[in-house]
This record gives sequence, C-alpha cells and structure tokens, in this order.
Amino acid sequence: MNWLAFAVVAWVSLGLELGLAEALRLAPGDIGPSFVIPLATWIGLRASPKHALWAALLLGLLLDLGWTVALRDSGGLSNIIGPYSIGLFLGVNLVLAARGYVLREHIVALAVMSLLCAGATQVFVTAILTLRNAYDPIAWQAGDELTARGASALYTCLLALLLWLPFRGVEPLMAFPRGPIARRYG
Repeated sequence: MNWLAFAVVAWVSLGLELGLAEALRLAPGDIGPSFVIPLATWIGLRASPKHALWAALLLGLLLDLGWTVALRDSGGLSNIIGPYSIGLFLGVNLVLAARGYVLREHIVALAVMSLLCAGATQVFVTAILTLRNAYDPIAWQAGDELTARGASALYTCLLALLLWLPFRGVEPLMAFPRGPIARRYG
C-alpha cells in the first residue's frame, strides 16, 4: 500500500468529515455521516490485513483528535484518545473477517461493509464512554448516543454509495496488492 497516497486520501476524508459535519447533520441531533469510516472499510476490503489494521488505527486516532466530548462539571470540552482508535480497529477487523464473502468490486459491498464497520465502531465508542462516565462525569446519555450513532451508521452506509466512485478513481495510486487476497487474517 502506498502510504503517501493514503495520507492524502485520509487528509481529504478527515477534512470533509470535520468541514461538512454541521452541513450534513440531520435535524437538530447528532446524526451525521462519516467520511473516514468508509475509507477505512475500503482499505480493509483491498489492502493486506497488516496495512488495513495500521490504517484503521491511524484513522481512528485522527477521529479521536477531531472529536470532543463535553465535561459535565467544568462545562469545557475534552479530547479522549482511544475510543475511535480501538473502535475503528475492531470495525476493520470485522471487515477483514467478512471480506472473503463479499464481491469487493461491487458498490453494495462497500456500503454494507461500511454499515457493519460503522455499527461496530459506534457500539464500542458508546460502551467505552459509558464506562468512563461512571468514574469521570461527562455529558453522556448512553441510550440517546446509541440511537444517534446507529442512525449515523445508516447515514454513513448511504454516503459510502457516493464515495465508491472516487475511491475507485484513486485505487491505482494506493497500490493495493493484486490478485486474490487472504480471506481472513492470513
């Protein structure tokens, strides 16, 4: 995998996610799509397992750095490093486990696998922050967050349908391995 091309595509994806976050939100809630999760899913479908997992960790770290949570006591905002890094790592592991069963070239494969990756990532993030809320109060309601994050996973699935063509356009620059890929982690 070409890491320089990955860095450029990741930078553009993160910029779109952070820059268009407010414009793409549905209603007054926190339901919004992710541009980074379909990228991690696409890399999980195409790259070697080692490269896909490292890319997921890096993309998750970027999401952690770009996302803040409100502190209940002081009313300030804080970055929490870890929930998205580990959550996206687990989501891409799910993609790696299932990629031998999907047609990687098909547009629906990216959408469905993005839904699974986003769902796994968001469930993990919600679980970790709910545990953190038990000892360090943050402005967090687990039920509301899980509902909004589940709807965001569906929204991300729809966005992945639109991102399939640009991803296919930059695929030659990414230098993914040719030929058959390992079904699982192999």
